[in-house]
Amino acid sequence: MGRVACASLIFCSYVGSTLFMTVPMLAGDEEEVINVTEESAIKYPIPSKNILAIINMPENMYFVVFIIEYIMLLLTSTGNLGSDSLFFGIAFHLCGQVEILRLKYNKLSNENERTMKRVSLLTRRHVYLLKLSDMLNETISSILVIQLFSSCVLICTTAVAKVMCFRIRPIGLVSNFSSAIKDYNELNSEENRVIMRRHAYMSRVACASLISCSFFASTLFMTVPMLTGNKEDIINVTEKSIIKYPIPSKNALAIINMPENLSFMVFIVEYMMLLFTSTGNLGSDSLFFGIVFHLCGQVEILKLKYSKLSNTNERTMEHIILLTKRHIYLLNLSKMLNETVSSILVIQLFSSCVLICTTGFQLILTLTFGNVVLTIKILAEISILLIQLFAYSYVGEYLKTQTEGIGNSVYFCTWYDMPKNVSKDIIFIIMKSQRPVLLTAGKFFVVNMETYMSILRTSMSYLSVLRVMMAYRLSNKEKFKSFLKVTSTATVFYAGVCIYQGDENIYNKFVMPFVQLIDPEFTHNFAVKILKWGLLSKPNVNDPTSLAIDVWDLKFKNPVGMAAGFDKQGEAIEGLHKIGFSFVEIGSVTPKPQEGNSKPRLFRLLEDNAVINRYGFNSEGYDAVWKYLQKLKKNQNFNGIVGVNLGKNKTSEDAVQDYIDGIKKFSDVADYFVINVSSPNTPGLRTLQRKQDLEDLLIKINEIRRSIQSNQPLLLKLAPDLSDSEKQDIANVILEEKSKVDGLILCNTTITRNNLSSPLKNETGGLSGAPLTDMSTAMISDMYKRTRGTIPIIGVGGIFSGADAYNKIKAGASLVQIYTSFIFMGPPVIGKIKRELNDMLKQDGLKSIKDAIGKDVNISK
Repeated sequence: MGRVACASLIFCSYVGSTLFMTVPMLAGDEEEVINVTEESAIKYPIPSKNILAIINMPENMYFVVFIIEYIMLLLTSTGNLGSDSLFFGIAFHLCGQVEILRLKYNKLSNENERTMKRVSLLTRRHVYLLKLSDMLNETISSILVIQLFSSCVLICTTAVAKVMCFRIRPIGLVSNFSSAIKDYNELNSEENRVIMRRHAYMSRVACASLISCSFFASTLFMTVPMLTGNKEDIINVTEKSIIKYPIPSKNALAIINMPENLSFMVFIVEYMMLLFTSTGNLGSDSLFFGIVFHLCGQVEILKLKYSKLSNTNERTMEHIILLTKRHIYLLNLSKMLNETVSSILVIQLFSSCVLICTTGFQLILTLTFGNVVLTIKILAEISILLIQLFAYSYVGEYLKTQTEGIGNSVYFCTWYDMPKNVSKDIIFIIMKSQRPVLLTAGKFFVVNMETYMSILRTSMSYLSVLRVMMAYRLSNKEKFKSFLKVTSTATVFYAGVCIYQGDENIYNKFVMPFVQLIDPEFTHNFAVKILKWGLLSKPNVNDPTSLAIDVWDLKFKNPVGMAAGFDKQGEAIEGLHKIGFSFVEIGSVTPKPQEGNSKPRLFRLLEDNAVINRYGFNSEGYDAVWKYLQKLKKNQNFNGIVGVNLGKNKTSEDAVQDYIDGIKKFSDVADYFVINVSSPNTPGLRTLQRKQDLEDLLIKINEIRRSIQSNQPLLLKLAPDLSDSEKQDIANVILEEKSKVDGLILCNTTITRNNLSSPLKNETGGLSGAPLTDMSTAMISDMYKRTRGTIPIIGVGGIFSGADAYNKIKAGASLVQIYTSFIFMGPPVIGKIKRELNDMLKQDGLKSIKDAIGKDVNISK
């Protein structure tokens, strides 16, 4: 991660510088195209041609100037971003150590007398990492202040300031860098090496991205005039001498009467200056990012060690002490790093806000007057500003997330098997992790993604004021054109931010009505890809503790999950957890790949808030889905709950074997299994709900589970169209020891079509959505009674609000799932349901969701 951040920063900076210098030569200038008389002209489009003209530099020297300026740009970029790369590498290493610490905490157990010693060791490591992070923070803090204040205002000055700050206050960087070397020498497991390689890769990506974007922008800035030209002087212009090449500084060259043959040299020199400046500015950023990513890597290793804590021997307490010392060390490193860059971050934040505003205002003017050259240049400038600001914000957010996750890692270790004195110490570790390491700008502002969005909002506010001030100077026609361009741009930008953040009003009024105009299956697949790529933000509000519940020894942070049928292949699991789902059920998955039924096979019943689908188990097969899940399970940052919904192939002659193969295949990657015998879209599938068929199926599955020692809960998904006698037969079967299941999912889609208004109501397939609300709730209550509340139930069907979910929970459901409401209302429905559910618990005076389960059902009757 650290190496990738460094490489990305440097690469982007070099590309920007190259484009800045070369674009003018690729296009030319339209200024001298029409009615222009020339006696002599500069042969090379160099940035400083006006300066060259002023000093009368020979034209044959212009190419030399061009080369010199280009080299200066590269050196400046390297000087700036090189320091940043070092910082990023150290930071990523520190994060890796923290993650290893978390892993060790998770593995804590009370298996021997040394548990307390192990906890003590982990705690010392924790403290050590905290000290490292503090030292790193202190080192980089002042640099970050300057960075935020002067970024892109005086780019070269910022680069010098960063280097000076790193030179004046080197202790944070030196400590982190020295610690990184030691950490790499002490990597003693492949798991830890994987973590550190990943964070080193992140550092390289950040570095390469910043540098390459900077160089690309610099190059674009220099070359655009040659690609498009300048339309200002193309009509009836007569000049005795005009420079042939559109270099940025031609007016200055004219003033000083510099020889035209030196213009190309000036172009090269200015281009090199741009590259050096970019490198000097972003190179320091790359150093910082590299250190942070290294720090995060160390934190991740620490998390790994914490999670593996166990009471296996007498050295548990010693191990905890070592980990705690490591934790403190990493915290101190981050503190030192923060102090180093804090002052630079203040300048970076302030200047970014001002520059985004002013360049945005320039963009408005250029759009108004149709200046293509300046528009492209300004877009390049804004892009670099946003990328650099985003890089700092992302690194700050990542460092916060990693250090905050130590508490979760400690919690997931076997602390409950440890002696009381050890368990008490673990509480202090968790308490410390509740105050994560924050990257601060001058100790005033926290640098994270929230700050990034705040700066964008502030810049847009100032920009709107400047636009109003400028409007009176334009003609009515120009005002109208400007208004349309600015309004449309601002609207698109604002809408993008709102969609990313999951604004409920925007989704309800604009996004979802528009989505409903598009083909249902296309939007379904597109939504899965959006979630797969992680393009939707994490909710700003944490789930209330009242919504947390333990079922089947699994810890659900809230009772709301995504039902099977949405993410059929397991591609978007991380994205779905990110936007607020506590658990995700994928599938149905079939043994062999199959395309499902022919299209169209998904229909929106807008008038009924319902969906009819006849997908027919379209699946990539067990092998492909297993690869997705295996990759996910290797991700140390993912701790969500994943259920696998198993189905049978349409052409399969042995349905029982299909389910058995699924249990075997996913036993190492699934948190629970679902046997789907209720889909109406696979011929003959629902016959497996018959008493004898179901009993034979469950007996064979349970035998296989015991033989392979599968501990995952086994759930059964039923149809809502069962008769009372069929429900009782099923209840009798699942309560028997040999054919017992651990849970029920009530219920699947229905084939009934009662009281529907949509013209699509007669389409074949399973109906879900609002028409299923009462039917599902009634079935939950019925099966809860028949099983006497001994089998946990997941309620699904027609949940559009917190009230719908609450009614199902009071009817006997322990958890709920949504699908159709997500299609109609988008991601905001998740937060809406959880918010309303929590309010209803408070209204009823209940402390947790567990207290509401089966509240409306009298089992004794």
